[in-house]
Amino acid sequence: QLLKSRELLSTYRRMPARRPPDLSPGILSDTVLRLFPFENIDQTSVLQLVSYEDRNYYFVGTLQGQPTTDEFVFKISNASACLDLIEGQNDVMNYLKERGIPCSYPLASRQRDYCIVVSSSDLQFISDSAFSCCIRVFPFLQGNLLNSVKVTEQLLRCVGRFVGTLDNAFEGFVHPAIKAHLNCWDLRNFPDAKKYLYAVDDLNKIAMATKVFEYFSEHIEPVIPSLRHRIIHGDCNEQNILLCGVREGGPYEVSGILDFGDCVYSCLVFNPAILLTYIMLLLVDDDPIRHASLVIRAYQEVLPLETCELQLLYYCVLVRMCLSVLIGAHSYKQDPSNVYQLCTQKCGWKLLKILLDTPKDEVDRLWYEEHNNDVVVQ
Repeated sequence: QLLKSRELLSTYRRMPARRPPDLSPGILSDTVLRLFPFENIDQTSVLQLVSYEDRNYYFVGTLQGQPTTDEFVFKISNASACLDLIEGQNDVMNYLKERGIPCSYPLASRQRDYCIVVSSSDLQFISDSAFSCCIRVFPFLQGNLLNSVKVTEQLLRCVGRFVGTLDNAFEGFVHPAIKAHLNCWDLRNFPDAKKYLYAVDDLNKIAMATKVFEYFSEHIEPVIPSLRHRIIHGDCNEQNILLCGVREGGPYEVSGILDFGDCVYSCLVFNPAILLTYIMLLLVDDDPIRHASLVIRAYQEVLPLETCELQLLYYCVLVRMCLSVLIGAHSYKQDPSNVYQLCTQKCGWKLLKILLDTPKDEVDRLWYEEHNNDVVVQ
């Protein structure tokens, strides 16, 4: 029996967290047809997408009343997450969609729910009876991922302005479930990541991480209560930003943003810091600090940061990069089969060293004190 109950979730939250098992095309098709308003699903189109904790599947199907097929994403999440939080993420996406921000958004089920909790037996998983998952379906957004195209000056500026517009859209919007959520990726909780140092075998890397923990305690933690807070996306990385060509052969522009699973109510400055972190990972071998200046300047054309936020930006980037490599190392220890968890490891420690080896005043000069020097991406 299909379930949508907080009793089921309460039972599961007492169990160790796990990644949802893989689904066969047949089970996926049967589940979607039963729960969502589709007329048919092309089972041959089902393709598992790269993901971190959830399972995401691409498929082609026809919605009821539509003359043609379309593309969709089936997302199955670990139900140890609070149902209120998942519904909050859905509300956030629908809020942005109503305000013209191109983003992923959930489709309503046959019962007009945006997420449905199912037991393991409903999906024919071989597991104990308490295992449960949340399932959602999203329209597949067309576009190229940021990490799949040539990075240009124009594109960096475009990304910066888009994320500034995204952060602006959240001003005044508060959701109780998002605000109450405690997320290990929220930079306010960075000290908790010390427990992941066990997964790092290199003493030099441990020393770098230790330095970042010291910076957080000295420069960020004391001022967190005084910083501007709002809902932020929390994961503006190179695999969550979609691009499209304005015209054939022309420059790219941002066409959408994906994955609100790390959406959190936190310090506003953390979101541009997260964006800069992943932009620099893309350009880690090509003067990443200088190129990041294009992004933050464009961001500020839309949403100016306060002086205290600008002065913290360098430290916030260090914290995000350190958090990413530590959680990635821990996650890989737990599940070596999920190679996606190592995607930032190779370049992450390299970028962390570059940042730590660069004096903060030099970074500040490039990012917000020099506004008249042109930067060109080769």
